[in-house]
Amino acid sequence: MFYGDSMLMKGPRFLKKLNKGRYLHGAYLICLSESPEDPLEFFSTSQLLQPHYKSCPPDISVCGLAKDRDEAIMVVEHIIDAAEAEGCATVRSFVEGLFT
Repeated sequence: MFYGDSMLMKGPRFLKKLNKGRYLHGAYLICLSESPEDPLEFFSTSQLLQPHYKSCPPDISVCGLAKDRDEAIMVVEHIIDAAEAEGCATVRSFVEGLFT
C-alpha cells in the first residue's frame, strides 16, 4: 500500500472504515484501472457516496491513498518509480503482485 505524506498516520484507519463500507470525504483512492490501457486510476472518495455506488459497491483494488488530487498524482508517480526499480514489465503487474 502506498500512502501520500499526509495520509501516513491515518491511512490504515481510513482503509478499515472503507472496508466496512463507510465512505468518507477528504481522500483520493489510487486503484487498478478496469481499462487494460490504463494501469492506474484515482478518484475522490466522495464519489462513493453517490446513490449508484451505495446500491452497487464497486469491486476495487486500492493500492494507494492520498489527501487530495495533487498528492494522488505524486503517489501514482511513486508507484511507477517503484515498479521501474523492481524491474517489472508493467505497472499493472507490479501492483497486482502487491495483492498476492
